[in-house]
Amino acid sequence: MVYDKFIKEKILVAVVEAITQKYEKTQKKLEELVYKHYITGLYNRLFLTRNGRKLLKKYNTLFVIDIRHLKKFNEIFGHQKVDEVLQFLSQKLRNFCFKRECVVGSLDLGCFWLLANTEDKEETQKLAYEIINLLTEPPAEGGEKSKAELIVSANIGIAFRDEDSKHIEELLRYAEIAAEKSKEKEINFVMFFDKKFKEEIETNVRIEQMLRESVAQGTLAEEIYPIFQLKVNPKTETPTGAEVLMRWKRFRGPIFKVIQVAEQTGLIKELTLALAFNTLPVIRDVIKEFPNFGFSFNLSPVLFKFWNEFKNKGPEFKKYNIPPQNLEFEITEVSLSDIPNAIEYVNRIKKKGFKILIDDFGKGFSAFDRLMEIDFDGVKFDKTLMDKLLEAHLKGNKKVVNFIRGLVEFAKSQNYKITAEGVEDPRLVNLLKEWDIDEIQGFYYAKPVGADRFLECLHNWDKVKECYLKGES
Repeated sequence: MVYDKFIKEKILVAVVEAITQKYEKTQKKLEELVYKHYITGLYNRLFLTRNGRKLLKKYNTLFVIDIRHLKKFNEIFGHQKVDEVLQFLSQKLRNFCFKRECVVGSLDLGCFWLLANTEDKEETQKLAYEIINLLTEPPAEGGEKSKAELIVSANIGIAFRDEDSKHIEELLRYAEIAAEKSKEKEINFVMFFDKKFKEEIETNVRIEQMLRESVAQGTLAEEIYPIFQLKVNPKTETPTGAEVLMRWKRFRGPIFKVIQVAEQTGLIKELTLALAFNTLPVIRDVIKEFPNFGFSFNLSPVLFKFWNEFKNKGPEFKKYNIPPQNLEFEITEVSLSDIPNAIEYVNRIKKKGFKILIDDFGKGFSAFDRLMEIDFDGVKFDKTLMDKLLEAHLKGNKKVVNFIRGLVEFAKSQNYKITAEGVEDPRLVNLLKEWDIDEIQGFYYAKPVGADRFLECLHNWDKVKECYLKGES
């Protein structure tokens, strides 16, 4: 009897142990499913957020590593190839953390998180660039080329436990924000989180909410209004045209922030229509008195997405009887690369008789292939370039002066109308006169003013030859 009882107990213990082992294996598999990324096998976002408090006791710096252009790689090479690349990069990061005593995981497609201990920003930045160099180095000859033949680039955002936040969710959000901001600089760039980034996002969210509210309530057309900045021929000192700029009654900050948010959210269409219908009556009245007067608008290539909707508005635009040659559209070279078929749409506008100007010409590297694809009517030289010209002129820096003079001569050789923007100093005005520049736009002659003041300036121009807000000079 005692022996039978002993055998039964042994069997029971063995069964319990077997069940326990099976449970533990099942639990481990479940944890792997829940806490591991399905492609890379690394810990995922859920693992990081659920274990954040414990991890932040050991590590003080969070890196978010963003592998660039993986969506395009997916389209070109297929998901399988990109998955292989991600697995290859994941193994590199595993090996890196094994040597450095850090912990690494995956976020979304092509994004990794990495927690480490660092002493200061200098060491942190050095570590970040080590990671970038590791991930972006070309595959070794005879190595795992089949997996790594796609040479990648990466950007890294960094947030600190002690400076930015002691909560992992917030710290992760800050590092992701910094990684996104780093993309605005260049590839393979590292950026630390700055509280200004958070404030900027909060402002953008507020702007979007206000825009959507105005659109939903049907009040946007009443809130958007134009202001006008005169362009003047410096030799004859006569107005030749004006740039139409947008203002919004509900927002007192820089209007470019509103335009950026509107472009990102698709609300640029509503903004543009509101501005157009509030500006066309003014343009109609001006060209009755000054038939050759031109009005220029900044053209966002995002609007090309709404081409058919604007086309349907044609009859409403036509009732103002404004000749197309009186309207100019300013577009930056860089923006032409952002929207598919942008050049095709610009050429369509040109064929309808409207004029096309290159805005910010000479800022960065001008894409001369764009100049050959579009029959532009003119170029605008950016204020920063004009400031450099004045500085170089005053310091006798002939190299810079001659370079900018060369750009001017090139524009003249193409029969472009040349506009110098942001001109404020009389010494620069005199130099531009010598160069026979067609138009000057800037505070030297005129500031942006509302419609009533603009019309008043036009009528009184021969007496005062300036246009400022009343009380200014």
